[in-house]
Amino acid sequence: EARGFQAGATDFLHKPFFYQRFVKAVDKARQWIKMRKVTTMAHRPERLITLKVEYKNVQVSVDNIVYIESMDNYVKLHLLDNSTLVSQISLKKMEELLPDKEFVRVHRSYLVAVTKIERYNKQSIKLMGIDEEIPVGRNYVAEIGALLKDSFDRIAAKFK
Repeated sequence: EARGFQAGATDFLHKPFFYQRFVKAVDKARQWIKMRKVTTMAHRPERLITLKVEYKNVQVSVDNIVYIESMDNYVKLHLLDNSTLVSQISLKKMEELLPDKEFVRVHRSYLVAVTKIERYNKQSIKLMGIDEEIPVGRNYVAEIGALLKDSFDRIAAKFK
């Protein structure tokens, strides 16, 4: 039991245990995870980029961007709350403003947030909370696979 708490356990179940005790342990773990998320978000400074939107400078949180779509010399940002912003900036310049390895170019007209990818294949990407799928350009398939493998490896390393 003491070793379990040294390993960071939130609770300990002795066998045999009752279902109500199991539910209580799971609830305790969920509360701990939720509290940890809140404190992590509170200590992490919000990462903002400034864009010109309709003749005004607007600050946009990088974490709220789901994907970015190119429209000639403009970009359309699709945000978590399903709203969009249009800014007069090229997709290439936008890519330079964003943090490395957090956004990936998947097509000549699209950048997507790596953490918002639900599933992907060689033709398209499905993003969380977005109904339509984003096309994948054949020139970007290898880069996407390498970046997502690297992201997966980093996440897996945290659990070792």
